[in-house]
Amino acid sequence: VTLRNFGNVPLNLSVYGYGAEDGDNLSMVCPINNISIGYEKYHIRHNIDFDNMFNLTSYPEKLVNITLSQRTNDTAYSNDLNYTYWKIRVPYAVRGRCNGSVVFSASNT
Repeated sequence: VTLRNFGNVPLNLSVYGYGAEDGDNLSMVCPINNISIGYEKYHIRHNIDFDNMFNLTSYPEKLVNITLSQRTNDTAYSNDLNYTYWKIRVPYAVRGRCNGSVVFSASNT
C-alpha cells in the first residue's frame, strides 16, 4: 500500500481490519473456516519475516513509526510518501474466496 500526504499538515495514521463487520476479530471471512485477525500483519520494510511484523488489530491503532510529513515540494515525493507491506498467513483448512477489509484513517494529532 502506498500512502501519500498531499495536504499541508503532518498526518498520523491508524489502521484496523475486519472480516464481515467491525470488531469481529477476523481479517477475512471465507466459505470454509475464517481467517482470524492475528494472521494478517504489516511493516514499513518489505523484507521482514512474518513473525517480526506488526499485527493488524480489530480496533484503530496508530501505525508504528509512520508519520506522513506535510507536502513541501509539489514536483517530487519525499517524506510525504510511505509504503506499508502486508502479509497474510492462511491457516490450514481455509477454503474458498475470502473477503476482508483494511481501514486506514489519518489525524493531525
